[in-house]
Amino acid sequence: MKKFRGYRTGFTVTQLRLLLLALFLVLAIPLAVLSVNALQQIKWEALHQQRLLAEELSQRIDGALLDLIRREEARPAADYQFVTVAGQSAQGYLQRSPLSEWPPNDAPPGLLGYFQVDGKGQLETPLLPRTGETVRWGLDANAVRERNQRIAQLHDILSRNQLVQRSQLVTEDSLAGGAAPASAEAVADTADTLEAEITASFADVQQNFSQLSEQQRRISPQKTLGNIDELQLKKEKTPEAAKGMLAEKLSPRQQSAFKPAEEKRTTRKEQVALPAPMPAASMPAAPISSAPMPAASAPATAPALPTSPVRLFESEVDPLEWVRLDSGQLLFFRKVWRSGERLVQGFVLDESLFFQQMIADAFRRAPLASLSQLVVAYRGAVVHIVETTSPASYNRMGVTAARDVQGTLLLQQRLSAPMGDLQLIFSVQNLPDGPGGRLITLVSGLLFALLLAVFVLLYRLGIRQLRLAQQQQDFIASVSHELKTPLTSIRMFGEMLREGWVTPAKQKEYFDFICDESERLSRLIGNVLQLARMERRELQLNVQAMTLASLADLIRSRLQSQVERGGFTLQFETPAASDTARVQVDADAVIQILLNLVDNAVKFSKDASQKNIVVRIQHDDKQALFSVRDFGPGIPAGQQRKIFELFYRVGNELTRETQGTGIGLALVQQLARAQAGSIDVRNAQPGAEFTLRLPLLPA
Repeated sequence: MKKFRGYRTGFTVTQLRLLLLALFLVLAIPLAVLSVNALQQIKWEALHQQRLLAEELSQRIDGALLDLIRREEARPAADYQFVTVAGQSAQGYLQRSPLSEWPPNDAPPGLLGYFQVDGKGQLETPLLPRTGETVRWGLDANAVRERNQRIAQLHDILSRNQLVQRSQLVTEDSLAGGAAPASAEAVADTADTLEAEITASFADVQQNFSQLSEQQRRISPQKTLGNIDELQLKKEKTPEAAKGMLAEKLSPRQQSAFKPAEEKRTTRKEQVALPAPMPAASMPAAPISSAPMPAASAPATAPALPTSPVRLFESEVDPLEWVRLDSGQLLFFRKVWRSGERLVQGFVLDESLFFQQMIADAFRRAPLASLSQLVVAYRGAVVHIVETTSPASYNRMGVTAARDVQGTLLLQQRLSAPMGDLQLIFSVQNLPDGPGGRLITLVSGLLFALLLAVFVLLYRLGIRQLRLAQQQQDFIASVSHELKTPLTSIRMFGEMLREGWVTPAKQKEYFDFICDESERLSRLIGNVLQLARMERRELQLNVQAMTLASLADLIRSRLQSQVERGGFTLQFETPAASDTARVQVDADAVIQILLNLVDNAVKFSKDASQKNIVVRIQHDDKQALFSVRDFGPGIPAGQQRKIFELFYRVGNELTRETQGTGIGLALVQQLARAQAGSIDVRNAQPGAEFTLRLPLLPA
């Protein structure tokens, strides 16, 4: 690329670019850093707000689970039997346990059944009485069958996890007695047989329950969705992240500051009144109402109940514990000490239903769910994944494993005891910027665009000034050359004529040369003065209406001599109807335009084989056209627009063979515009053709 050197400054385009680039970077880099920091701060604020929502939601979930645990821990140990003592224990009135109803009132979500394992390893449930008096307690054959199936399911779950012994259970077909329907007495006898068979043959059943809580059993990978380490989650390096998200990596002392407050859970004592064991034949014969048992919250409305000898016990009840079984269920249990005998009481939950109702439903109702995802982990293993309410925002069909969970970690929260083995892991992907972020992005973009536009404008102005300075230097060189050469010739010929060294035959030739050079100097000086007036906006045109024919006559007389002195032939063409068309112009300005065009044609086509200059004047309905054509080399297409720029010339001013200052065509364009006209150029093959267009006056 051509390098322009400024007048007297020595300043180049490369230096201008480097200077403007340095200034742009000095301003753009702080702006970019400020914008990025502001956006990052807004992102952290949005992340912080989402984290607060996650903390609030985890506290609600934790509170709901604690309420469930408290409710179950407060349940009397006697409720785990089918029959309990109602009212004053001295009266010996019996009633069905609140847990004998199926499903029980305020049962935990996903409940599969309550159970009790005594010191002999015998499994007992509150679903059926041990005495076989099922009909007398309001249970028909269908109810007994359904409850036996439930007992069989509980037994199967506990036996597969080695908590009770596997035994031969009575099937539904055997309960039905084959093809014939079973009577109520037969169903009752079958129930007695079923309860008697569900026993443990080894003495360490109680020890198996102890091991559930005392050791961290290894979780089978086939029973989970992966490990926490497989989650594809990023961790923001913010103060909140260090506190809320990275607590798992802190020391135990540091972690205590981030765990929720835990209640002190201790063993409690309670008085238990239980009916004394008695044979079925000694049971009271009074009819028992078969109406459903009233709610546990209103025992006073219970129907009349039989009486029985009552035994009082003082029991110690341990806090409720829980574990996730290898078979995929949740087991909640507690130890009960009664007269030196240790019992295990508890219930089994369906894991999927429990997490769905206690955690997933609460998550999906929260505003957080529209943007985030929740992972439930147990002892470092992912056991449940709750999808966002708008899965389309994650650009995938769903999450099936821990490795599919992506995004930014919001919160990793461990729940309160006894649910401390559970962790809630909140993550977010595509976190919106919010109104503040969009505003900063918009303002930053506008400022950057404005800054870029200013520097582009400064660059163009700088290039223009450098080019103008270069052109002024070229103009000075051109004017010096244009003035020095004819003045030297005029002085030389004048001295020769004054000294009488020229023969009479040569005198006329010398006088003609002096006159031609003088006219060329006059045109040059006139162009310079005219340009100066136009630059100072002092140009005053004498515009008047005249016919195209009269203007053509003036142009012909002025161009003829100039073309002939250059050694060319003028070919002047005018239409026949030109005497009726009128234009409103300054005739001297039009003649000056055409003189400059003819002078330009003579200079650049002096080596052409056809030394003709064609001047054509014609018109249409709206404008008059004045064209000047030569038969020279023409003008390169890439320079046809540049030739009308002030001082523009091709090549070095000191080595160029053609004469000129670079102001003739620029003056032509400005004079044309001053008269509401235009000038253009095209290559005519061969040569170039300039066309001046001026508007016609209405007829």
